[in-house]
Amino acid sequence: MSRLLVAFTTLSLAALIAVPATSGASSTPVPTAQSLPASSVTGSYVSLNANVTQPASGLYAFQYGTTTAYGQQTPSEAISAGTGAVPESATIPVAPGTVYHYRIVASDRGGTADGADEEFATPPDQPRLGFASGGAGLSTLLRNGLPVLVALDSPGTIEVSLWIKTSVALARGVIGHRFAGAGPLVRIASGTAGVGAYADRMVTLRADAHADRLLRRLERLTVTIEATATANGVAGDSSSRTLVLDGPAARR
Repeated sequence: MSRLLVAFTTLSLAALIAVPATSGASSTPVPTAQSLPASSVTGSYVSLNANVTQPASGLYAFQYGTTTAYGQQTPSEAISAGTGAVPESATIPVAPGTVYHYRIVASDRGGTADGADEEFATPPDQPRLGFASGGAGLSTLLRNGLPVLVALDSPGTIEVSLWIKTSVALARGVIGHRFAGAGPLVRIASGTAGVGAYADRMVTLRADAHADRLLRRLERLTVTIEATATANGVAGDSSSRTLVLDGPAARR
């Protein structure tokens, strides 16, 4: 009698937890999952977003990684209660200058739904700027170019520009005429360099012909050197340094 009761109890529990088949399909609808664009893509963390329609109680998570194979997943959370499409989100840590892929995955007793793949790119690190040689003058810029050392802690491309502030004197000179409407700062030289993580690169800035003619008449000039890093089409924060250059006229 005892053996029969145990067997009956086991059989009854199995029947209770089994999902009844209806023409080969579950009677519980599968949730719908829609991946949405990520937000707050500016720092060390990014918010992943999605809409989930909950036909029954279920769970959701985000799969993410640097390829469509993903490889990482956020902790599973209960789908929020609500009617229609319910917004869900999760925050993940990210590295600078990197492309990420992600998608929402939602499941209930009816099955699992995968959202479409979404991607975003994080901005690169802020570049570091230095001067390869101290005491550089305008004559160095005009003759050999001004060497500037740039470094970046994540892969990317750095654009380095040499700017001067416009003034009444400069506005009447060649630069002010050449760069009319350029605003309070005028770029007189620029250069680019591809930089790998933790690698230093030398960028040589040379004044163009229009700037060259005016700079030769100056005794001293305060310039601003600005570096902006770009990775995967996304620009990061700029770095700048100010340098006072003695001009050729100062030695006369």
